[in-house]
Amino acid sequence: MYARKLLQKDDPSLIQNYLKTLAKIGLIEKISVLNKKFDLYVHVSPILDLYFYLDAKYGFSEINIPDQEVKRVFMPKLPVHAEQFSESCSLKFTV
Repeated sequence: MYARKLLQKDDPSLIQNYLKTLAKIGLIEKISVLNKKFDLYVHVSPILDLYFYLDAKYGFSEINIPDQEVKRVFMPKLPVHAEQFSESCSLKFTV
């Protein structure tokens, strides 16, 4: 966000409250990374993830992108979304 000049200084603590709020309302999920000193935040919805990815990379919200291009971008992300979905389902049903 600092590189895009959305933040005045390069300080990750400035966005922690926003990330916590987004996690509380269910838009993102916090994943603790083993043996690391940071957490990873991911979109809960694959559709939102794809939308924000396309918007950041191609300006999806401002221009029309051909369906073929959307499919080309989405297909490599599909296994990751399937893995996240199956992982979240297994966590919910573990007794």
